[in-house]
Amino acid sequence: MSMTTSIANKIINYILGLAPNLIPPERFYLGVSTTPISVEGIGMTEPQSSEYERLEIPNDKNSFTISTDNRLTFAKEFRFPTSATNWGEIKYFFISDAKIGGEIWWAGKLVNTRNVSASTTLTVKPDGFVWTISQTEDLFAANNASVQKTNKVFWG
Repeated sequence: MSMTTSIANKIINYILGLAPNLIPPERFYLGVSTTPISVEGIGMTEPQSSEYERLEIPNDKNSFTISTDNRLTFAKEFRFPTSATNWGEIKYFFISDAKIGGEIWWAGKLVNTRNVSASTTLTVKPDGFVWTISQTEDLFAANNASVQKTNKVFWG
C-alpha cells in the first residue's frame, strides 16, 4: 500500500513545521477499482453498480490496531455490500477521506484479485491490509551500508 504523493507531502510539511495543523479525517472510505491507481491518487475505476459504495471506516481505535514494529492493521472485519450485479475483476484498492470523490490517502494492488459476480460479498479481514513506513528499514538496519552510501553523497 502506498501513500499518495499529496498526502505524503502534507504529512512531511506538517512534521517539519512548514504547514498548519494537519487534521486527519474522522472517517476513511475504502474503495475498490478494476484499474490501477497512480501515486497521485487518480485513475481508479469503481464498480458502477447501484449497491456498490465505499466502506466507511471510522478513524479510531476500534477500526485500527496500535502500531507495533512499524506495522498497523485493521482491528476488525469490514464487509462491502453484497453485489447484485457483476462488478468485474477487482485488482486495486484505495482509501479516501470521502464517500464520493475526496482525496485519496493510500492506494495499492490487491495481492489476490477477485472477480466479483452477482451475490458476492467482499470481506476485508483484520490483517488484510498492513500499513508501514518502509523508509525506516534503511535508516535503522543493522547493516547500514545504504545509509553510509547515502550519507557520503549527502555530506560530500
